[in-house]
Amino acid sequence: TAEPLVCELETMKGVRRKYYDRLPGLFRNHSDSAGYDVVPYINQFQSPYDAAHFEAYLRPKFAGNYSLSIEVVGSFVFTWGRSEILLAGRSQGLFPELFNTSDLDLSSDQFY
Repeated sequence: TAEPLVCELETMKGVRRKYYDRLPGLFRNHSDSAGYDVVPYINQFQSPYDAAHFEAYLRPKFAGNYSLSIEVVGSFVFTWGRSEILLAGRSQGLFPELFNTSDLDLSSDQFY
């Protein structure tokens, strides 16, 4: 007989999301959040929240120059580390818009 298979999200891997029921909470030192969770990806086609703050780490498989991209509807700020702003922008209209960073020289032996 076969054993039942249970699939669970491994919370050690994924993107930490802090979400907000009201947009002003995002701009008050992130003080008025509705909660936290871990999601496997940042991509969202729709969200029940007014705003979200995502935090993740990346490490490329191979060292080299990389360009990071964000496709978004609305406005965003993409920071590197805790303070360096790589991209900030706002899409035009109701359709997603793609934003790209300049080339980043990344090492394969460290997390960013």
